[in-house]
Amino acid sequence: GNSSPNVLLMSIAVFLLLKSVDYGTFNEKVPVFPRITGWIASASFTIYLSHPIILELYQGGMLGFRLNAMTIHPLIGLSVTTLATIAICLLFALALSPVPVVRRFINYG
Repeated sequence: GNSSPNVLLMSIAVFLLLKSVDYGTFNEKVPVFPRITGWIASASFTIYLSHPIILELYQGGMLGFRLNAMTIHPLIGLSVTTLATIAICLLFALALSPVPVVRRFINYG
């Protein structure tokens, strides 16, 4: 599961990798990066709340197809599932952004 030693070690490794990046130089080379990451960060609570629903729709076949990490080779399946889930959650956040009550609690930058 998500509490195994392997997951812990991989999480630490990814954290240390991301911590070592020189974001100043990266932001100069890719000037749109801060805007994209800022928008994703502002939608992170919506992503957190909606991603289990999206995953259940994929994995349960409620959309007419099944998609999970094991649908195809795990390396590709996990990547596709992750990217599709984040994309759908971001679209969901974008759709919710005009709702005044939601905007009051969550700033979608």
